[in-house]
Amino acid sequence: MPTRITKEFLIGVLLLLLPGCRGYINWGGCPWHHRSEAVRQIEEGRRFAQSTAVFARYSARIVFDALPLADQVRVAYTRMVAGRYGKSKKWLETELAKQVACNKKRVRFYVLALRELPFGDQCGQWVPQLSVDGAIYKPLYIQHVDPSVEYKHILGPRYTRFKIIYEIAFPGYDGEGQPVVPSTARSVALIFESYDKKAIMSWDVGADGVTFGDEKSIASNQKER
Repeated sequence: MPTRITKEFLIGVLLLLLPGCRGYINWGGCPWHHRSEAVRQIEEGRRFAQSTAVFARYSARIVFDALPLADQVRVAYTRMVAGRYGKSKKWLETELAKQVACNKKRVRFYVLALRELPFGDQCGQWVPQLSVDGAIYKPLYIQHVDPSVEYKHILGPRYTRFKIIYEIAFPGYDGEGQPVVPSTARSVALIFESYDKKAIMSWDVGADGVTFGDEKSIASNQKER
């Protein structure tokens, strides 16, 4: 009896390994089923990530890493989720619309910093600001987050166990109800400033750059797919 069970087990294992038999197995939403598409979306999102370094007076070199949660990055993230869990086209369209609506309300960034370099408290040495064509905006909030695995893949080697990921959010509209990052803007910059040092990362705005809450950008992305 044990010998028979062993043979049946081995036959089952061999069937799993045969290329022609894999198509009959439901992997239960195995991550990265369409691996080439996932890699493409990771690369698409990762091209917007930036790093900058500055030497502070009383410390060694400080490195800031930032990923703008722009429309283009959110599209890459949403498509990765859709591919990972086998979501429908209808779900994808609905989720992309939600992502655009989210970007209209807030201009967000993921920022990576060393654990000993806290943001968002009174003892913080560095103060983040958003610059849009020279206009300066202060953050609405700064909080420590643990983003989904898709965003961690997009961040790639920039994300290590020695760093903390912060979400820094700025207003989506100014005091007059106008978009902080309009389609006519030329560039946005994330500025980290201390008493005597400044670190800047900037992105172009537009078709080849970043947009925030731009339905046309999302629509164009959908047509290309």
